[in-house]
Amino acid sequence: MGNQANVYQLHEGQRVMPSKNGYISLWRDIKKQPFYTDLIARGIFLDMLLDAQHKSRKIEVDGVPVFLHPGQLFTKRQHFVEQGINDSKVKRVLASFEQLGIIRRETIKRGQRSVGQRVTFLNWKKWQKFDQSSDQPSDQPHTAEIKGLNGGSDQSCDQSSDQENNNDLNNNKEYAGSVTPPVHSELRKNAFNYFWKKWAECKDLVGLKNKAPKEKTYTNNFAKLFTDSYINRVGVEAFKAEVNQMCAFALEAHQDIASKQGTNQTSDYFNHEKMWPAKFLSNKQWREQA
Repeated sequence: MGNQANVYQLHEGQRVMPSKNGYISLWRDIKKQPFYTDLIARGIFLDMLLDAQHKSRKIEVDGVPVFLHPGQLFTKRQHFVEQGINDSKVKRVLASFEQLGIIRRETIKRGQRSVGQRVTFLNWKKWQKFDQSSDQPSDQPHTAEIKGLNGGSDQSCDQSSDQENNNDLNNNKEYAGSVTPPVHSELRKNAFNYFWKKWAECKDLVGLKNKAPKEKTYTNNFAKLFTDSYINRVGVEAFKAEVNQMCAFALEAHQDIASKQGTNQTSDYFNHEKMWPAKFLSNKQWREQA
């Protein structure tokens, strides 16, 4: 009955009463994001979105002053673990958001001990902006405003909407552009080029160079893993999402390795440090972690 009373109070006088906690903009474009079908990832995204600041403020965490600006929040993985989410899942989700260009993370420390992370939503002002000149909801927000969900460029709303975001596979022209190629061989080759670029970035994180044979890795591993029949079975969008997930997992593993370098700690992903991409693809560990 208590819940019913609360609902009645919110709708007193046949109108929704304003909340002291404010509100956020949530574009329908979120449904196009590769993480949207993952209910846990979607929940983490919305949780952080709701906690992000709309005004600059200063907070204190374990005696450490933390300055937060619009689009930033302070959080800990433990916050999500307490909601019943596995810690390794939280790590993967946050790493994938970073890989997609949705957020940037900074570790806040007290001495040598981490007290949490400051998370920044990229292009916050663009996609949280709304048109105050009209009270009517719009099904067609400005292109520049919704690009923030993909980490798009910080262009004025008057700029041409033909400019695509390059931070994830759904809009990356290096991968597949905004229009899916009709031939899987082209789609697959572009996906591999995207993976190859991200793999090189992972190796840079741990101070190594990717010396593996590119064409051989594509022919003997990538093309055999993602066959035409596999892409037909799961669908093009699911294929793109998996390549994004695969790259996010590789990034997470190498970030963890890099964070343990120069310490007495051993990364759980130590075997990935000198792993060749062919081995990574054959292991398919990102599927086990999903």
